[in-house]
Amino acid sequence: CPGHDSVMIGDKVLLTLAVVASECPSTAQLHTILANALEVHRNMVKDVFCEVGEEVMLPKDDALLAGQPKARALTLGGDLVVNATEAPDVLLRVAQLPDSTTAIGYRFAAAMRGVLDYMGVAEQVHKPVHMPDQVIGLHKACRGDTARPLGNSSGTNCPTIMSDGSICEARCSSGATANGSFMCLSGKVRLKSVCPGHGVVMMGDKVLFTLGVVASECPSPAQLRAIFANAMEVDTEAVDGVFCEAGEEVPLSEDDARLAGQPTARVLTIGGEFNAPSDDAQDWLPRAAQLPDKTTPVGSRFVAAMWQ
Repeated sequence: CPGHDSVMIGDKVLLTLAVVASECPSTAQLHTILANALEVHRNMVKDVFCEVGEEVMLPKDDALLAGQPKARALTLGGDLVVNATEAPDVLLRVAQLPDSTTAIGYRFAAAMRGVLDYMGVAEQVHKPVHMPDQVIGLHKACRGDTARPLGNSSGTNCPTIMSDGSICEARCSSGATANGSFMCLSGKVRLKSVCPGHGVVMMGDKVLFTLGVVASECPSPAQLRAIFANAMEVDTEAVDGVFCEAGEEVPLSEDDARLAGQPTARVLTIGGEFNAPSDDAQDWLPRAAQLPDKTTPVGSRFVAAMWQ
């Protein structure tokens, strides 16, 4: 329902497959499998799921291949965020997922078998569905009173509720214009706004980023700063304003729980700012966008450092 938060509307293609397999892949694995099979960006794949159904007896040859006489009937699927003009093509490509004689179906089956002990037949539960005018993003508003001005100020000109992407600044007692601004980004007021005084203020460009991560706990600010610097291959002095906020507890898949040594983990919101030279800022944006994608060098270094 409409409120202070900003809602993004767009088109989606919904898919649901019935698969006989040994177990469900993890959410992260399924996300990657669908993106790679369809050859789309990971950001297009949303709300993946896998539900375990009844046990089914396997044919003799499949039982030998699986190393067990039974498997599970799985229902898995997800949503693809698409442009309206792309939807017809995406519908055709999604329809090929269960058909291993096609390039898309072959990639899907090979990727599933790469992470599972066994995968057998797959079929569409329903034809892929194109749904226009759906929610494809939600940007949280911010509390303007959390902005903390620096220098000789009389407060800020920030509204009580700041919409995502909105900017405000310190209100200087002298009437001077403040240096820098505050920005509402994903429910958190970011950056600094400073009123002129006796100190020297350095101005420059920043690249802001925010990630959602499932992990056992938050790294310390010093660790997080080093992790981002290492992943981006920049000096630690270029990393500023790091934060990590722990959210709700979530159950882990059986394999992830075994790896973590515990059945649950936390949803973390982490982020920071890169002090980017003005000439390099546009180059740093796509590099920062690679942080959650472990198939890229930046993402691989980020994941490896978080594991340590």
